[in-house]
Amino acid sequence: MKNKIFLGGTCAETTWRDELISKLNNLDYFNPVVDDWTPECQVIERREKENDCNIHFYCITKEMQGVFSIAEVVDSVHNRFKRTILHVIPEGFEKGQIKSLQAVVDLINSRGGIAYMDNDISRSARVLNYSFSNYENDPKGVGLQESYKIRVCELTNEEAEQYGELMKQAFIQHHKEHVARERGEK
Repeated sequence: MKNKIFLGGTCAETTWRDELISKLNNLDYFNPVVDDWTPECQVIERREKENDCNIHFYCITKEMQGVFSIAEVVDSVHNRFKRTILHVIPEGFEKGQIKSLQAVVDLINSRGGIAYMDNDISRSARVLNYSFSNYENDPKGVGLQESYKIRVCELTNEEAEQYGELMKQAFIQHHKEHVARERGEK
């Protein structure tokens, strides 16, 4: 199955989806945001999320108007057929909200997802590109030799192909250690 990302999270008048999409390398995605939300749009979104997208990415920002995106990310992380990533952009949230959102981040990480707080959407582009880029049409990374996916591990393209799954697991472990260091844990 070719990787496809569901771009969930805060809608409102945010620009994070456009910023993220412009930084994705060789990844398919579904952007549910449309100018006129209709019942047909809801059916399409559900089909994409449940059937077509194996990666569920959620970005939560201060523009969040409801809590349904939080419920969606918790639901997604419990689906063993989906990879779930939560990015909370903490800028603009109040202290109590940050504490609550950190608890959600901790929950997602404890259930096997990848979750973090960071003001820069580029971090999510790196996570997605490093872990999930589709190289079916470019199996040796021709034209992508300087991509983050290869540079970060200082591997040759052949080694990257051999150890693709191992690299994903190593990245996930690295992320968990990074989160623990940020919290002052060992």
